[in-house]
Amino acid sequence: MESYHNQIAAILGHGLQNLNNLSSASTCFDCVCVPRISLGDYLARIRTHSDCTDYCFVLALIYIDRLLLNNPGFTLSKKNMHRVILTSIVLAIKYSDDFYLDNEVYARIGGVSLAELNYMERAMLCMMRHELYVNSDLLFNYIESIEIQYQNRSMVEEKREESRERDKEVKCMGRAAEATSMTVDICRISD
Repeated sequence: MESYHNQIAAILGHGLQNLNNLSSASTCFDCVCVPRISLGDYLARIRTHSDCTDYCFVLALIYIDRLLLNNPGFTLSKKNMHRVILTSIVLAIKYSDDFYLDNEVYARIGGVSLAELNYMERAMLCMMRHELYVNSDLLFNYIESIEIQYQNRSMVEEKREESRERDKEVKCMGRAAEATSMTVDICRISD
């Protein structure tokens, strides 16, 4: 199975497809403009350079859900998603991994200043009411849900491909039938 960061990028990216570029109110997580790097590439960059575990990505997703649940006025947007992801992953790394890097390194990885990351980290902790603990049942429910969504996406893609192949076969058979009926019509004319 591939790393969770790819699956989480797909889940978050799917959720952002219908969002506007602007969130309802400006927050410390908002960028001046929408980042050019895709969520998948951004998460892969964090994964590669931070050396965090896959569980950190799942914890980060739980933290994002908690952030949204505790703050109904806060919405994710294309302008804040990268920074929310970075901050939630940094919190997850610090909470769950035995070894972690300095915030200066995470800021460089995420493309923000150290002061911005420190401020976003404090803000997210407050917005989450400092609730970083995740019991194992919740963690494994999220993991199962991510894997099911990923499998369903894979199955949908497989079905799409099978359908395209059938469509091609039907078109070919339709052309063959047209050619046959034209031959039959020509034979009738010559009789």
